[in-house]
Amino acid sequence: MWFAATALALACGATPHPNSLSSSRIVVAGERIVHELVVQRTSLLEVLPLDVDADGWISPAELAGARADVAAYLLAHYRFRADERNLEGAVRSLATAIPPSPFDEQWIEVVVDYAAAEPIAELAIEVSLFAETSPLHKDFAEITLNGAAPFMFTYSAGDATLRLGPDEIPPPRDLADWLGHGFEHIVTGWDHVAFLVALLVAATTLRSLVGVVTAFTVAHSVTLALAALEVIDVPARLVELVIALSIAYVAAGNLLHRLPRNLWIEAFLFGLVHGLGFAGFLSDSFAAEPAKLRALVGFNLGVELGQLGVVLVAALVLRLAPGERAVPGDPTQRWLAPRLVRLVASAVVCALGLWWFVERAWL
Repeated sequence: MWFAATALALACGATPHPNSLSSSRIVVAGERIVHELVVQRTSLLEVLPLDVDADGWISPAELAGARADVAAYLLAHYRFRADERNLEGAVRSLATAIPPSPFDEQWIEVVVDYAAAEPIAELAIEVSLFAETSPLHKDFAEITLNGAAPFMFTYSAGDATLRLGPDEIPPPRDLADWLGHGFEHIVTGWDHVAFLVALLVAATTLRSLVGVVTAFTVAHSVTLALAALEVIDVPARLVELVIALSIAYVAAGNLLHRLPRNLWIEAFLFGLVHGLGFAGFLSDSFAAEPAKLRALVGFNLGVELGQLGVVLVAALVLRLAPGERAVPGDPTQRWLAPRLVRLVASAVVCALGLWWFVERAWL
């Protein structure tokens, strides 16, 4: 079982905080810049020891006591350069509030003012927020330049710098851009990939696997659309807790059941919850998006393509892996995955689901 332990350690180390997100509103007016940044409590606690009383929250008093450290970190990892000169930021406000429900996320809000010597002609914005703890962190920035219509830019590990010259505004994101966002989100969303792996190693035939994945796809497409269009609203932390439990539940079932079982109902029900998780990622980037339907369709298609890619690659690897596949007591049926691979993969995925649940519950 050394393989399972190694895989678990690598997975936990690589994904300390799945779905690490922040959002920004940047207004450039002449020689001045106002930056409003909102970050997750979890992300901030991973880089700064702010929870002095260890109750899982950052109280206003704790935040005020560490104001200098918080400001120094955020200013060092969100930098503005005007006409090739670094701008010094002055923190106008730093605030937070304990959420009314334990299932709601806590957000920390900071407003920073910047001033150049003269009206800004060329601007570069460089972001490396939480890269040391969450390398897949994304910041959804709404940027307004001198009264023009706002546009969205997503900062991620792949492209952390935006450069703007005179009258240079990036074009609106098209269908291909949103498709890429959806594809990237699923293939780098380790919790969703773990759930797919749990479904895959429980399958006996490609046909049964297609049925289960189809149920999952239909379900999360419905809730993704409803939540992204603000028809329904469920606390993000509650969604993330249920997603973690769904991963552990399906994987534990693989370990407890010696015979094949039909998972399409479970895949459909848990798919509804996973769709809300996708929507949580999408909502911030929707803020200044004029063509929301195009964005929703593109993102959803990207998710499906990424999901299909994960399943096809994993199914091919499993088919090529050596090992015993016979179902006990029924020689007419064979698992897609060899017995040892199925047990090890299920054990690792179950442990990951529990790890994420404990982390997201702040136990």
